[in-house]
Amino acid sequence: LKSLKWQMLLKVKNFFIAFSKIFKIYYVSSFLGMFLPSSLGIDILRSYSLAKEINNTHHSVSTVFIDRILGILSLIFVVTVGVFVIKTEFNVNAVKIVILIFVCLTAVLAMLLVFEQLLNILERLLGRLKLSRFRIDKLIHALREIHASIVDFKRNKWAIFQVFLVSVLFQINRIAITYIVALALDVNIDFAYWVVIVPLVTLATMLPFAIGGLGIREGAFIFFLGQLGVSISTSFLLSFVIFMLGIITLLPGLVIYLRGGMLSKKLASALQ
Repeated sequence: LKSLKWQMLLKVKNFFIAFSKIFKIYYVSSFLGMFLPSSLGIDILRSYSLAKEINNTHHSVSTVFIDRILGILSLIFVVTVGVFVIKTEFNVNAVKIVILIFVCLTAVLAMLLVFEQLLNILERLLGRLKLSRFRIDKLIHALREIHASIVDFKRNKWAIFQVFLVSVLFQINRIAITYIVALALDVNIDFAYWVVIVPLVTLATMLPFAIGGLGIREGAFIFFLGQLGVSISTSFLLSFVIFMLGIITLLPGLVIYLRGGMLSKKLASALQ
């Protein structure tokens, strides 16, 4: 589903890449991203690998950026639906967190509207550092191209909406997996609670404070499940099982990587 989303965004930019190739890039970047802080590492690897494939950096970065934004919006949408379904005090903390995330995301999107002004400020700051004028101009030009590519997506609202729907489907799939694992561990909580908990845990793991979200994921599960009477040990075990399932399902990415992957030898050696 993630690869499908990315392929749909690339088609908007008139890049028709085979699904199998996108699938490989996603698998390798996701596997290597487990050893990097937050999902930002995965996005950088994806952008780099795709840029090599299509020979276009700004479109590569813009598709990854829009994919990430739509992923966050789908998480907020799913949580919001869950909050309206649940009629208990559990919602109080959930609503506060959702509002905070929404405000932060709005701030990021607002920055796109004043991007030119921010670029002018950045250009002046870099100039004071006495960096090479050529390098400054090259960086500013690249950022302008990425910004233009991102803004250009608004001309394809229907395609963006379709990608958003696939993102929602992916989040539902993630929730269903967690729900089934919970049942296997004899954690019998109404499905509606997982609709709120899983997206919030996912958003927490995006924070750049731990490798692969390790520690943050466990803390988030313990915090939310603790409010529903689940013990710390069971909450930790649930989180650990989910983490291990993630590693197992990403092992094909290791195989692809060892066989050459989609990354250059230079980047591969740097990661090692």
